Formats: sequence, structure tokens, C-alpha cells
Amino acid sequence: MPRSRPAIRAFSAAAFPIAFASAVFIAAVGLPSTDSDTYWQLASGRWMLDHGELLRRDVFSATITGAPLGIGEWLGQLVFAAAFAAGGWAGVVVLRSLLVAIAGFFVARLAHRGGIPWWISLPLSVGALLVSRITWTDRPQLFTLALVPALLDLLLTLPGGWSRRLVTRFPVARHMAGRFVAGETPEDARRARPDHLHIGEDADRLGGLLRERTGERHRRHRAHQGERRDADALAMLGKHGDGLVNLLVHAARRVHVRD
Repeated sequence: MPRSRPAIRAFSAAAFPIAFASAVFIAAVGLPSTDSDTYWQLASGRWMLDHGELLRRDVFSATITGAPLGIGEWLGQLVFAAAFAAGGWAGVVVLRSLLVAIAGFFVARLAHRGGIPWWISLPLSVGALLVSRITWTDRPQLFTLALVPALLDLLLTLPGGWSRRLVTRFPVARHMAGRFVAGETPEDARRARPDHLHIGEDADRLGGLLRERTGERHRRHRAHQGERRDADALAMLGKHGDGLVNLLVHAARRVHVRD
């Protein structure tokens, strides 16, 4: 009997997130598909499945055929196209509901951590899901909705050393969308020692790149647009953007120094 107590406690801790995720799944299943971009996402995924390659240029438009396309959502497009091929619109609805339910499960786990009573964690979980309701559309961004709370829960569950190690394996900008730090070549990234933390250096270079791009856009705008009002608005945007960059760089440096 004593051996069964840990299992009972584990089941009790998981009962609230499971029940909340089930309710979220039922609610998401009943929502209609109202996003017109879903058709483009499905067509892009089906094209990649049919041709066995990434869709890098526009093949659907009648006015800009051949124009370069971003491929940041290719994996999500493939999954949605596969779901549609397997079950039609019902497959898309089930996939959407499953991703939202995964988000609900981990949000409820986060809100229920430390033995917080359900009557406190439930309103917090419902509020978080309601805030994200605008993203419950049939497009690849649903994967972000599901994976962000899952990753946060993983970081909070792992021991401190493992959490820091997991985060520091993804230095600023190097592993975001497969891009490298400003001024760094793929060869430099491959030569970087895996046991060295580059967050401070990467943050400095990323901050410099963002400031340079902001200034370049500002100068270009003033050269081509003579309207003072637009130039002032863009200058204000650049000023506040500089402050945000400085804040991010300062925070990254503090993480680097503390570790």
C-alpha cells in the first residue's frame, strides 16, 4: 500500500491539467474554421508533399509568380496538409484542437505548480487561454502556442543546472530560425566550442545589428519620404526600439555574468 502512494499523488497532480486539457479540446473542436489563410497554408503544404521540396517561390499568385517566399513555417504547413489529406477538414479540426489542448495542459500544469489550489489555478488557466484565443486559427502558429508552455514547464521541472544548460545551448540569434549572429559564418558556428557560453557576445552583436538596421531604415525613409510627420514617427519608433535592444542586451549580459 505505501508503494502506491507516490502513484496516487502523481495521478492527483495530473488530474487537474488532464481535465482542463480535455475541456479545452472539446471547446476547440466546436469552433468553425474562419481563417482565410488556411487555404494558402494547406496548398503550400500539399505542393511540398507533391514535389518533395520546400516551397521557396510563389507559385499561386497571378501577379507576382516566382517571387521569393519565406520558409519559416514549412514544417507546420506539411503537418496541416498531412492532416487534411488523412481526414479532410475533420483532420484539420482535430489537429487544431489537439494543439490547443496541449497548450491548455501545460498552462494548467504551470498554474497548478507547488500545490496551488484548483480554485486559484483554474481562473489563471482560463484567463491565459482566453488571451490566446485570437491565435486559435488553422495555421502553423498553433505549434508555437503548444510548445512554448511545454518548454517552460520542462525548464521549471528540470534541475537548475540542466535548465541553464538547455537554455545556453541556444545562444541569442544563432539558433533562431536557423540564422547566424551578425558577422558570423556557418564555419565560425561549427568551430564554436559547445561548452562555451556566447550569450553576452551574441547579444552585443545582435544589438549592434538591430541598431544599424534601425538607423538604415530611418535614413532611407527620410531620403525617400519628405513628410516630416512620418520621419518623426519613425524616429520615435527607432528611439524606443533602441531602448528595448539595450534592455535585452543588459539582461543577456547579466545571465552571462551570473552563470
